[in-house]
Amino acid sequence: MLGRALLAALLGAIVLMVWGMIYWVVLPFGFHVMDGADDEARLAATLTETLPASGVYLVPWLAEAEGGEPSEAAFEGFVERHRRGPVVQIFYSAEGREPMAPSVFVAGFVNFFTSAMIAVGVLALGLPLWPRFGQRVLVVFLLGLFAAVTVEMANPIWMHHAWDYSAYRALQHVSGWLLAGLAIAAVLKPRPMASAVEDRSGEVLGA
Repeated sequence: MLGRALLAALLGAIVLMVWGMIYWVVLPFGFHVMDGADDEARLAATLTETLPASGVYLVPWLAEAEGGEPSEAAFEGFVERHRRGPVVQIFYSAEGREPMAPSVFVAGFVNFFTSAMIAVGVLALGLPLWPRFGQRVLVVFLLGLFAAVTVEMANPIWMHHAWDYSAYRALQHVSGWLLAGLAIAAVLKPRPMASAVEDRSGEVLGA
């Protein structure tokens, strides 16, 4: 059982890895939900001069709250700046990064494999309840759908991310886990009843 579970997770991770590359590199739709700055050099220079170190930055920011309860005037100023805009969330890396570093792909695959192992674990818990191939695919698909909705679709609500970008990322998870579910369900399936009865009988006799 463990061998089949590891194989199912491995195949699922491979499917997710390949589909992710196709989704963002081959398909053209990702360019419709993202764009570059008109003056990238100026923006980069401004960020370098303004931001002290790598990290996550929010604009506007209620700086007065860092040391405790902000004053009423400070909070009202924050609210006004937030209403007026712009509202920005910056994931900032001051150091340059290799865009196609092998370590990134290795870490990404480990992430996919770990996620697939979790899906395999959930599927294995109720494996006798899902004897049909389509049922097992549906279980894995629903896990991907849950992750996409609870993570990706929460960002536009709470962090003001663009709806189309978040929806496109959510669609990657949903479609990817549907494809991964096909591979996982094909490998991880209930054992035949006769085989299970024979093993159980052997255990009883051996006892």
